[in-house]
Amino acid sequence: MKRNYTDAEMVEAFAGKTIIKPENGYMLVMNSDTVSEPDMNAVCSRAVYMEICIIIRNSDFSSLRCPHLRELKSCKPDVPAIKIVGNPILSDVSIPETLLYRTGTKPFEIRGNPMLSSKSINALNKICPVCVIRRQP
Repeated sequence: MKRNYTDAEMVEAFAGKTIIKPENGYMLVMNSDTVSEPDMNAVCSRAVYMEICIIIRNSDFSSLRCPHLRELKSCKPDVPAIKIVGNPILSDVSIPETLLYRTGTKPFEIRGNPMLSSKSINALNKICPVCVIRRQP
């Protein structure tokens, strides 16, 4: 398996896969600046385990859907695995409420997304009551 990916190579390598994990000593980062919404959702579409950092910032994304995700691990300690900040039309973040993550970590930081649905906010708060999850910045 390749260790360093361009964004296009990462999408091609992991889209539709169930396990999203880098080689030892490397990390995976997907950023909305360089990966499209359809491609990011394709990587998440079948994933049950992800060891990654997903950053969706100041984008025109409307959703992030990881419908089968069971376990999430950040690419780095003390960094949220999923950071979604300042997206004016983002309305849906779908992650199963049964998600597992490491005790003592905060898998999400989701703020400044004024259109985020109450359904998404409530579901994410059930997964991680101590995470920052709000519409305001």
